[in-house]
Amino acid sequence: MKYLVLVRGTEYEVTVEAGGGAAGNRVFVNGEEYRATLRGIGTGGGGALVLDGRSVSLMVERLQRGRWALYESGERTEVEIGEARFMRLAQGSARKGDGNPVLNAPMPGLVVRILVQAGQSVAAGTSLVVLEAMKMENELKAASTGTVEEILVAERQTVERGQPLVRLRPPRDPPSSLT
Repeated sequence: MKYLVLVRGTEYEVTVEAGGGAAGNRVFVNGEEYRATLRGIGTGGGGALVLDGRSVSLMVERLQRGRWALYESGERTEVEIGEARFMRLAQGSARKGDGNPVLNAPMPGLVVRILVQAGQSVAAGTSLVVLEAMKMENELKAASTGTVEEILVAERQTVERGQPLVRLRPPRDPPSSLT
């Protein structure tokens, strides 16, 4: 399972391959492999994380869905965890259908901010909407160049997965030269 983990403002891509037995699970953090086992750690409880043979005592507190506080040697660190499949969708979820690229919600959530206006020209990768899901804010970006044709949602509106958010008009072909 892949996750995007936010720790102190830095994002990490974490992949966990279960089934490692006594040797622990294979865990990849930004592509670097580790062996990890959690022992006795539960919500609100203490236990140990064994990482590449080194044991770290931890206390874990669930703050809300997707957000946790970890305590090691009295130091508190908050982490946010989201499934990478949803986060990847959030980073480029516009698709081309009938010639009008449409940005669809990659997951259920709350529209926090609309970053563009109707009539505005945008390049591929331009942030269009900020959607909060699992208590994480996700900037949804244009997959292609175009002009914002229509904004289909409002700020503070709850949306469902797949719901259209913004419709873009593709750039017009340059006029052919008259010769």
